[in-house]
Amino acid sequence: MVTKAKGLLTPAQRTRLLSLDKLTSEEFKSYFSFSAEDIEVINRHRGRANRMGFGTQLCLVRYPGIAFSDDLEIPRHLLDYIGAQLNIPVSEFKNYGKGKNTLFSHLTEICTYYNYQEFTSTAQNKLIKFLENAVTESFDELYLMQLSIHELRKQRVLLPNLVEIERLIFSIKSTNETNLYKKITSILTEEQKVKIDQLLVIGVESKKSKLAWLKDISGKSNKDAALEVCYRIQTIKHIGLRKINVNFVHENRLGQLANVAERYDSYDFNRFNADKRYALLTAFLAKYHQVLIDHLINIHTRILLTIKRSGQNAAKELQRSTGERANELLKHYVQLIETIAAARSSGENVLSKIENVLNWDHLLAEAEQAKCLVQPKRFSYMDLIKKKASYLRGYVPVMLEVLDLNSKKTDDTLLAALDHITFMSKESKRKVSTDISLDFVKKKWKPLVQDKDGLIDRSFFELTAATELTDRLRSGEIFEHNSVMYRELDDYLVDPAIMTGSLTIPDTFEEYITSRSTILDEKLKK
Repeated sequence: MVTKAKGLLTPAQRTRLLSLDKLTSEEFKSYFSFSAEDIEVINRHRGRANRMGFGTQLCLVRYPGIAFSDDLEIPRHLLDYIGAQLNIPVSEFKNYGKGKNTLFSHLTEICTYYNYQEFTSTAQNKLIKFLENAVTESFDELYLMQLSIHELRKQRVLLPNLVEIERLIFSIKSTNETNLYKKITSILTEEQKVKIDQLLVIGVESKKSKLAWLKDISGKSNKDAALEVCYRIQTIKHIGLRKINVNFVHENRLGQLANVAERYDSYDFNRFNADKRYALLTAFLAKYHQVLIDHLINIHTRILLTIKRSGQNAAKELQRSTGERANELLKHYVQLIETIAAARSSGENVLSKIENVLNWDHLLAEAEQAKCLVQPKRFSYMDLIKKKASYLRGYVPVMLEVLDLNSKKTDDTLLAALDHITFMSKESKRKVSTDISLDFVKKKWKPLVQDKDGLIDRSFFELTAATELTDRLRSGEIFEHNSVMYRELDDYLVDPAIMTGSLTIPDTFEEYITSRSTILDEKLKK
């Protein structure tokens, strides 16, 4: 509970909010430098102590926006700066405020002349309306305090005791939280509530709830880890939360609710009232679904990188081992050429000369070995990873079923290929349909995927499609709406509806270029 003595923030946090130390030298001068008019107003007061005190009050009103009080500790460097401008020793400040009502009358004069106002009930009501809108975006107390202080300064309202603002924030937060819980719960069906409650039931054999199982994901990158994530995504999708619309909750606020829910276990949720329990779990599952989608795609990407590295390493090892044997064969080849050259020079029979130097049977055997060592003209690591396709086959079809992949292309051949992979898995088909388009296959993969007779190699077809999927997801050509990292690129942009009617940004390019041309013309005329 927030009390006047305690509040939401610690004393250290309150001190930092009003501290002058965070100001840059330019900001310090802009707030605390007196104009000629300021000097004139200050010099109207009799006595150096009163002038020093009045100037100090004026500075405090400007920043941090507070009134002077006896228990307020004013930084020495601020007093030095004020004294230097007024040509008054800082020691005079200790004599300020000894007269009756001096502090109050000076503050009233400053507010009247410089158009500041104290924190009245009217100002409080305006702040309440401002905070009621702000809490829909964030529930962070420190952030809301900073927003409140910034808003009051903008409205030229003197800050009250910070605990008073904290009490307002606490009250508004509590009301908004209760209403938000009720609103989220109201859009859930009874069936969805039952399925959410089932997540909290402790298993007899496992001794843990399905919610705990959902949170328990492996950090490994292998087939089993990918399948485990797929099963968890299927569990969340089974609840049917995609059918509900929580757009009335700000994205930041939904994330905060999910973070709060993540700290609780089944026992904690069972202690909450129904509205709070369903709202927190709905927010958690909605956000956790996105986390699992990204985690699954990242696992898939790392598996492909592992396959690529293993192929590259195998190619290097093959080159090393074949290089040693090839070196021996080349020695015999050189010896053979020298023998033939010597026979031709001496006029001897070439075959007889060769048989005298080299064993014919050994020579034929080495010819066969050389045939095995000869590699295709475009040999690469990709020729060595064909067997890895069976590993991908163990989880990719399930992954494709839980992902909601989309493309802006009407006839995306990669999505068609991925659908065909899923179909082959379900129907236990071994051959790839010859009707499938291979437009998505890159040039370096084409000879491996399809031979000269037009037959498609299933293993390389699946490897190519799985690899191309990760590349297209990273580029944004293919997207997953439930993802955070791989969602549609347009989702990262500012909503056009928000931009329309802006006071600073033109609605169209024509308006922008016209306004800029006008400004340019005016400057050129000068």
